[in-house]
Amino acid sequence: MIGQGKIAEIQMQLENLSVDCVLVDQALTGTQQRNLEKAFNKPVCDRTGLIQDLPHQLVAGFRATLEETLHADLLFHIVDTARPYRDQQIYAVNEVLHELKADNTPQILIFNKVDLLDLQPRIEWDEYGNISRIWLSAAKLSGLELVDEALTDFFSSSINGF
Repeated sequence: MIGQGKIAEIQMQLENLSVDCVLVDQALTGTQQRNLEKAFNKPVCDRTGLIQDLPHQLVAGFRATLEETLHADLLFHIVDTARPYRDQQIYAVNEVLHELKADNTPQILIFNKVDLLDLQPRIEWDEYGNISRIWLSAAKLSGLELVDEALTDFFSSSINGF
C-alpha cells in the first residue's frame, strides 16, 4: 500500500479534483478499505475482479458507485502494466463505462509498474494533441510528475476551450 505521505498527497489531489469515489486496482482487505475511506473521506472501491470477473448484469448492484463516473470531468484509468491480460482488462473497463453511458468522458490511461518491465516513464499523445497515456511507476515514485502535467494540460485546455 502507500505511506501516510502519499495518502496526504492523494487526498489533496482528490479534494482539488472534486473526486466522489476512489477505485483501487489492488485487492483490499476490509481494514485497508476502511482506512483509505477514512483517510480520503470518500468511498473506496476495490475494482480488482470487479470489472473483469463480475458479470455485467451484476454491475447494476454497483451502479450507484460506478455512476459517479458520469459526473467526472476526466477519468484516470489505472492499468497494471505488468499484467499479462491488461488489454482485456482495459476492454472490460471500457465496456462497463459504455454500459453506464460514461464512455464519452475524457479518459487518460495510466500504465503503472513500468519498472517491472524496464520501461521508462513517459507521456503519449493522441492524434489531436491530447494526453492519452501516461507510463509511470508509483512504487518507485517515477513519472508521478507526469500526472500533474496531464491534469494541468487537461484543465488548461478545458478552461481555454470555453
